[in-house]
Amino acid sequence: MSEAQHNVGGLLEEILKRVSQDVEYLTIDDVAARLKCSRKTIVNRISAGIYREGVHYFRPQGTNRKGKAWHCDPLFKWSAIVAWVEGEDSKTAKTEPREIIPMRKGYSA
Repeated sequence: MSEAQHNVGGLLEEILKRVSQDVEYLTIDDVAARLKCSRKTIVNRISAGIYREGVHYFRPQGTNRKGKAWHCDPLFKWSAIVAWVEGEDSKTAKTEPREIIPMRKGYSA
């Protein structure tokens, strides 16, 4: 491969990388790849309430042609994940009312 072809290949690779980073809504696997962690880590953060539905991720719903309900896997909003990584998310978490989970009788904190 000539030097010019190698430069063009590198340029195309860089363009594709930048375009792919401009996508706002990502799958679990995409977020895991960008954060350099495993898919299980992302799922665990959802389960622990670290990533909140309606803030960090959304579950689109609808009906198919036969009227059956469907939903897809969570789609993450990349700008919200970036805010969480950079610590800006904690500012909004203080102002939002948090849902209280009732504890078992006899449990004291």
